[in-house]
Amino acid sequence: MNGLWFEGLLQTLLKADADSKSSSVLQCCEEIVDLLVQKMIAVEQEVVCDGVNSTAGRKLQACSETLYVFAKCVPKFLVRHASHLLPYLSEKGTTSVDSTVVHFTALTLELVIPLIEAPSGTFLAGLEEALLQIMMSRGPSLVASSTKCLDAVVNRVTKNYQLVEQYYRQLLDFVQKCREECTVSAKKSDVCRSLYVLGLLCKHFDPVNMPSFKKNSQKIRDRVYRLLMQFTEEADGAVQLKALSGLGFLCRRYPELMAENEAQSLYSRILKCQDLPKLQCQVMDNLHEYFEEQVGKGVDAGFEISGQGKGSGKCQKEEKVKAIDWGDSDSG
Repeated sequence: MNGLWFEGLLQTLLKADADSKSSSVLQCCEEIVDLLVQKMIAVEQEVVCDGVNSTAGRKLQACSETLYVFAKCVPKFLVRHASHLLPYLSEKGTTSVDSTVVHFTALTLELVIPLIEAPSGTFLAGLEEALLQIMMSRGPSLVASSTKCLDAVVNRVTKNYQLVEQYYRQLLDFVQKCREECTVSAKKSDVCRSLYVLGLLCKHFDPVNMPSFKKNSQKIRDRVYRLLMQFTEEADGAVQLKALSGLGFLCRRYPELMAENEAQSLYSRILKCQDLPKLQCQVMDNLHEYFEEQVGKGVDAGFEISGQGKGSGKCQKEEKVKAIDWGDSDSG
């Protein structure tokens, strides 16, 4: 199914329904959501009885993707089904179909959880645990969608920052120990995951404003920055790539870090090299996301401008940007 096409169609129908002061489309949406959830449960029961098969997997994939579209358009209709969706986060299959089900389930719950009134503590604890398990064991796309869902759960519902802080410290201690003991190569997969997750945590959770980090908030931020910078110097390209990805997330959270000479020099050096295409693409992705977000916020990209008029501040910011040598001989 073309999700974007279906979403556009659904939005059009809902708008027409609202304009006509009718509720027929809303009623249909609610019925379809109920039927989709019932279908997922029925397919699961078939799997228990007859074993896993590709047809069942494709049905679950189609249902989960369609439910996500409804969650984007009319999330209230999935509120009562949240507990039924939770088990699909624990899907242990390794096929692309299995991963797709987990991915769309996480994205759906991200939109639905904040709408639940007085959710069960047991349900929320199970959800947090399932999301952390995905972040610690699955691929990048599932890690990203699960972190987004954890963002909605913790920041908007449970306020369980202790859980996030504990995971922050666990990841920081692990990667630092690997570097100090020179075991990065031996634990490459875990190191890459930890660097990527660290970046995502910085994107979704601000360590500077977390309760138990308050006393050492600046140190925590600087520790993450320092470690990511250090791992960009590793010989292994995959480790460098994940460290760069994490650095991009961190700089979006704290724009002032982009004004640091160390970060500017790193980006400049990579862009000048002719044999680092993957790292160059990551740097360009980082810069694109960084500037797009700062422009969208209408802020000054974190550059220190104090006691200056608007015109002077703008000039100073432009000079800061120009100060980065992008390695482009035509840029002047």
